[in-house]
Amino acid sequence: MLLTCEEVMKRPLVTVVEDDDMGLAETLLRERNIRHLPVVRDGRLLGLLTARDVFSRACWPHDAPVAQAMVREVKTVRPGTPVRHAARIMRAQHISCLPVLDADRRLIGLITEADLVELAGELAEEQDRADAEVCRGPMAPKA
Repeated sequence: MLLTCEEVMKRPLVTVVEDDDMGLAETLLRERNIRHLPVVRDGRLLGLLTARDVFSRACWPHDAPVAQAMVREVKTVRPGTPVRHAARIMRAQHISCLPVLDADRRLIGLITEADLVELAGELAEEQDRADAEVCRGPMAPKA
């Protein structure tokens, strides 16, 4: 079974634009209980803010634009990218999310570590059910 990023990614997304301020970014992260804020212009990804970026840099004034703090060089994947490939990228690059971009480079979703952990749990449960079926097996006739 080949799972793709499109099947696992989260949407709709909470996003900000480059002129939004750090105070708004902090509020969105806290109120929505999220760790990643894509920065977009006309639906296209410009950068990414993480909770770590926002909360570990207390020196950012609340009125500073998010463009000053965002990471501009962001690894991305396409909707058809296999999830196992996305997981490899995340592990190798030590990153906690991958924006998913369509053919026009528009942001359509986000795949996160939490999504992968949730998927691992679901797959483990499926395997447990399959193992239980095998263990029960067909009822043997009594002799």
